[in-house]
Amino acid sequence: MNPHPGLVERARAAGDDAAIARILNNLGMLHGDENRRAEARQAHEEALRLRRALAQKDPGAHLPELAATLTNLGVLHRVENRQAESLQAYEEALRIRRALALVKREAYLPDVAITLNNLGNLHRQSNRPAAARQAYEEALRIRRELAQKDPDTYL
Repeated sequence: MNPHPGLVERARAAGDDAAIARILNNLGMLHGDENRRAEARQAHEEALRLRRALAQKDPGAHLPELAATLTNLGVLHRVENRQAESLQAYEEALRIRRALALVKREAYLPDVAITLNNLGNLHRQSNRPAAARQAYEEALRIRRELAQKDPDTYL
Protein backbone atom coordinates (compact mmCIF):
# COMPACT_ATOMS: atom_id res chain seq x y z
CA MET A 1 0.00 0.00 0.00
CA ASN A 2 1.36 3.40 -0.97
CA PRO A 3 0.97 5.83 1.95
CA HIS A 4 1.17 8.75 -0.49
CA PRO A 5 -0.73 7.51 -3.55
CA GLY A 6 -0.35 10.68 -5.56
CA LEU A 7 3.41 11.17 -5.28
CA VAL A 8 4.54 8.56 -7.80
CA GLU A 9 1.70 9.38 -10.17
CA ARG A 10 2.50 13.12 -10.09
CA ALA A 11 6.19 12.43 -10.69
CA ARG A 12 5.31 10.08 -13.57
CA ALA A 13 2.99 12.71 -15.07
CA ALA A 14 5.79 15.26 -14.85
CA GLY A 15 8.25 12.83 -16.46
CA ASP A 16 10.63 13.31 -13.52
CA ASP A 17 12.49 10.00 -13.40
CA ALA A 18 14.80 11.19 -10.61
CA ALA A 19 11.80 12.00 -8.40
CA ILE A 20 10.11 8.72 -9.29
CA ALA A 21 13.26 6.79 -8.38
CA ARG A 22 13.66 8.69 -5.10
CA ILE A 23 10.04 8.05 -4.10
CA LEU A 24 10.24 4.38 -5.09
CA ASN A 25 13.49 3.90 -3.20
CA ASN A 26 11.93 5.43 -0.08
CA LEU A 27 8.80 3.30 -0.50
CA GLY A 28 11.00 0.23 -0.88
CA MET A 29 12.67 0.97 2.44
CA LEU A 30 9.28 1.57 4.09
CA HIS A 31 7.88 -1.68 2.70
CA GLY A 32 10.99 -3.51 3.88
CA ASP A 33 10.64 -2.06 7.37
CA GLU A 34 7.04 -3.28 7.37
CA ASN A 35 8.18 -6.76 6.24
CA ARG A 36 6.36 -6.41 2.93
CA ARG A 37 9.19 -7.81 0.90
CA ALA A 38 7.43 -8.31 -2.44
CA GLU A 39 6.40 -4.64 -2.51
CA ALA A 40 9.87 -3.61 -1.33
CA ARG A 41 11.51 -5.62 -4.12
CA GLN A 42 9.19 -4.20 -6.75
CA ALA A 43 9.83 -0.61 -5.65
CA HIS A 44 13.62 -1.05 -5.37
CA GLU A 45 13.90 -2.83 -8.72
CA GLU A 46 11.98 -0.11 -10.53
CA ALA A 47 14.06 2.56 -8.77
CA LEU A 48 17.19 0.66 -9.80
CA ARG A 49 16.16 0.58 -13.47
CA LEU A 50 15.45 4.31 -13.43
CA ARG A 51 18.66 5.18 -11.61
CA ARG A 52 20.79 3.08 -13.97
CA ALA A 53 19.32 5.00 -16.92
CA LEU A 54 19.83 8.33 -15.17
CA ALA A 55 23.43 7.46 -14.24
CA GLN A 56 24.14 6.60 -17.88
CA LYS A 57 23.08 10.11 -18.88
CA ASP A 58 24.63 12.02 -15.96
CA PRO A 59 26.92 9.89 -13.77
CA GLY A 60 28.04 12.77 -11.58
CA ALA A 61 24.51 13.53 -10.49
CA HIS A 62 23.09 10.01 -10.23
CA LEU A 63 25.80 7.49 -9.32
CA PRO A 64 25.46 8.15 -5.55
CA GLU A 65 21.74 7.40 -5.72
CA LEU A 66 22.37 4.30 -7.84
CA ALA A 67 24.76 3.01 -5.18
CA ALA A 68 22.20 3.74 -2.46
CA THR A 69 19.51 1.76 -4.27
CA LEU A 70 21.92 -1.13 -4.86
CA THR A 71 22.72 -1.13 -1.14
CA ASN A 72 19.03 -1.14 -0.20
CA LEU A 73 18.38 -3.99 -2.60
CA GLY A 74 21.41 -5.83 -1.20
CA VAL A 75 19.94 -5.55 2.30
CA LEU A 76 16.62 -6.93 1.06
CA HIS A 77 18.37 -9.82 -0.71
CA ARG A 78 20.36 -10.59 2.46
CA VAL A 79 17.22 -10.64 4.62
CA GLU A 80 15.66 -13.04 2.12
CA ASN A 81 18.77 -15.30 2.19
CA ARG A 82 19.52 -14.54 -1.45
CA GLN A 83 23.25 -14.31 -0.79
CA ALA A 84 24.49 -14.36 -4.40
CA GLU A 85 22.20 -11.49 -5.38
CA SER A 86 23.06 -9.58 -2.22
CA LEU A 87 26.76 -10.01 -2.89
CA GLN A 88 26.36 -8.78 -6.45
CA ALA A 89 24.42 -5.68 -5.34
CA TYR A 90 26.86 -4.83 -2.53
CA GLU A 91 29.91 -5.31 -4.74
CA GLU A 92 28.49 -3.04 -7.44
CA ALA A 93 27.60 -0.42 -4.83
CA LEU A 94 31.10 -0.70 -3.36
CA ARG A 95 32.75 -0.22 -6.79
CA ILE A 96 30.67 2.90 -7.40
CA ARG A 97 31.31 4.32 -3.93
CA ARG A 98 35.06 3.65 -4.13
CA ALA A 99 35.16 5.50 -7.46
CA LEU A 100 33.17 8.41 -6.01
CA ALA A 101 35.51 8.53 -2.99
CA LEU A 102 38.49 8.91 -5.31
CA VAL A 103 36.97 12.16 -6.55
CA LYS A 104 35.40 13.46 -3.31
CA ARG A 105 36.96 11.48 -0.48
CA GLU A 106 35.32 13.28 2.44
CA ALA A 107 31.86 13.11 0.89
CA TYR A 108 31.84 9.45 -0.09
CA LEU A 109 34.28 7.63 2.18
CA PRO A 110 31.62 7.15 4.90
CA ASP A 111 29.45 5.38 2.30
CA VAL A 112 32.35 3.07 1.45
CA ALA A 113 32.57 2.10 5.13
CA ILE A 114 28.82 1.48 5.33
CA THR A 115 28.91 -0.75 2.26
CA LEU A 116 31.90 -2.67 3.59
CA ASN A 117 30.06 -3.22 6.86
CA ASN A 118 27.01 -4.53 4.96
CA LEU A 119 29.30 -6.79 2.95
CA GLY A 120 30.87 -8.05 6.18
CA ASN A 121 27.41 -8.83 7.54
CA LEU A 122 26.60 -10.82 4.41
CA HIS A 123 29.88 -12.76 4.58
CA ARG A 124 29.30 -13.51 8.25
CA GLN A 125 25.76 -14.71 7.55
CA SER A 126 27.10 -16.83 4.67
CA ASN A 127 29.70 -18.44 6.95
CA ARG A 128 32.70 -16.79 5.27
CA PRO A 129 34.54 -15.51 8.36
CA ALA A 130 37.76 -14.54 6.58
CA ALA A 131 35.91 -12.41 4.03
CA ALA A 132 33.76 -10.91 6.80
CA ARG A 133 36.83 -10.02 8.85
CA GLN A 134 38.50 -8.40 5.85
CA ALA A 135 35.44 -6.24 5.10
CA TYR A 136 34.96 -5.27 8.76
CA GLU A 137 38.64 -4.41 9.19
CA GLU A 138 38.65 -2.14 6.15
CA ALA A 139 35.44 -0.47 7.33
CA LEU A 140 37.01 0.04 10.76
CA ARG A 141 40.18 1.58 9.25
CA ILE A 142 38.05 4.01 7.29
CA ARG A 143 35.94 4.91 10.31
CA ARG A 144 39.04 5.49 12.42
CA GLU A 145 40.44 7.77 9.71
CA LEU A 146 37.17 9.69 9.59
CA ALA A 147 36.99 9.93 13.40
CA GLN A 148 40.54 11.23 13.57
CA LYS A 149 39.71 14.02 11.11
CA ASP A 150 36.25 14.82 12.49
CA PRO A 151 35.69 13.29 15.93
CA ASP A 152 32.44 15.17 16.58
CA THR A 153 30.82 13.53 13.59
CA TYR A 154 32.42 10.08 13.49
CA LEU A 155 33.28 9.00 17.04
